[in-house]
Amino acid sequence: MLRKLLLLFVLSFSYLINSQTLYWVGGSGYWNDVNHWSTISGGSSAGVIPGNLTNVMFDDYSGSVNAVIHATQNVEIGSIKSTNRNFNIQLIGSPTVSFKINSGVILNEYFKFDYNGKILLTPSQPTTYQFSQTVFKGELVINSNNPIELGIINSISKITLSGNFSLKNTIAGSSDLQFLNSSAVLNNVTFNAKNSFLLTNSNVTGAASVNNRLIVPGNNLNAAQISALTGSNISIKIPIPQACNPTLVGSTNPTCQGLCNGTATINLAACSNPPYTIQWLNAGPAAPCQALPPFEPAYVSSTYSVIPFAGAVHNMPF
Repeated sequence: MLRKLLLLFVLSFSYLINSQTLYWVGGSGYWNDVNHWSTISGGSSAGVIPGNLTNVMFDDYSGSVNAVIHATQNVEIGSIKSTNRNFNIQLIGSPTVSFKINSGVILNEYFKFDYNGKILLTPSQPTTYQFSQTVFKGELVINSNNPIELGIINSISKITLSGNFSLKNTIAGSSDLQFLNSSAVLNNVTFNAKNSFLLTNSNVTGAASVNNRLIVPGNNLNAAQISALTGSNISIKIPIPQACNPTLVGSTNPTCQGLCNGTATINLAACSNPPYTIQWLNAGPAAPCQALPPFEPAYVSSTYSVIPFAGAVHNMPF
């Protein structure tokens, strides 16, 4: 009997520790360092690190100057929230380290989620996320069987959605977008898949009376994928490349024949939406030294959008 009571006490104590709120303290450091976690804002070490149910908090008592936090092992927490405004906090993880969040996310513009590994969102209840200006570097995997709101969410890699869920009030941009083993109902949702869109064993429906948009390259969308989008109110936009003639506004010559250090400055205001592929005419010695990559726009504000660069001027090497 005593052994059972002791086991029950240990399990209860473990649950309480795991499900509590922990505050980051002490400025820069490593995620798994117990000295950086406290049960109160700005307090002393609690002697534990966050677990899969822990609510993680970052505030103006998490340090005094810009801080960098390194995650060197896989992380799993309950939720994460940042309210710091007096300095920036940057969370860094390698491509081999994942970060799993089982509940909500509320990040402000002073928290930089510079994580190269996989980010997993696995909400156990209806959840609204707030990512502010976060642009995820690694793959973002969302596995939900509950209603979710993602707000504005961006990944320069891939977004994968799975499970049986409803999704509303979301603008999501990524290099690649995939619905995997999912049944989803969309309500006021815009997806911008820059490279490819894929439906794998999935059914996607648009909620009644609300228009949902899917923006994908025309050569990466096939008839089978379109037929799997069963909602009549899901509109598909296929960008069509258009030629234009940019204006040459200036140039500098190479310092010596054979050197590739000349530049040509062109104005792309008259062109359609990016990305741009610059085609050079081979006109002799002034031809480019090497093939130029497509010009890609930077992320603007917190929205990954197809945005015209009105009046933009860009330097192109030749």
